[in-house]
Amino acid sequence: DFLRTNRAMIERIDLEAPNFVTLSSNSGRFPVSITNRLNEPVTVELDVAARDPRMTVAPVGPVTLQRDQRVTVTVITNSRGVGITTLTARMLTQESRPFGENATFQVRTTQIGAVVWIVMAVGGAVLFIAAGRRIMLRVRGHRRRTRGIS
Repeated sequence: DFLRTNRAMIERIDLEAPNFVTLSSNSGRFPVSITNRLNEPVTVELDVAARDPRMTVAPVGPVTLQRDQRVTVTVITNSRGVGITTLTARMLTQESRPFGENATFQVRTTQIGAVVWIVMAVGGAVLFIAAGRRIMLRVRGHRRRTRGIS
């Protein structure tokens, strides 16, 4: 009976992670959801680990869910490389024992973030220089016209 009760409890706490995550730089964040379908509050720990040692995942800590509550936790990662790695999210009891289904998914890290910021900065600079030049030419043209009229 004890085993049946615990199995029923474990089956009523769900973990949902994205299938695939793309991070536009070496660090980023993504959501993982935990749902408590029990009639009582529960506290679980979320453990997220990467297969590639170049990627680190910040500890999430304990998550307390009220009955019939869904909580979305933000997972923060940092990578010392570019590429695709596999992450595994799992729930732990307060005694650090894993339970329930694991969620395994892929994370791609890129350097697009830095390139986008550089392109935006250069584009903004060109825009402001062109606008400033155009304003100066109009002011000069206006001064020439007003001098010729007087």
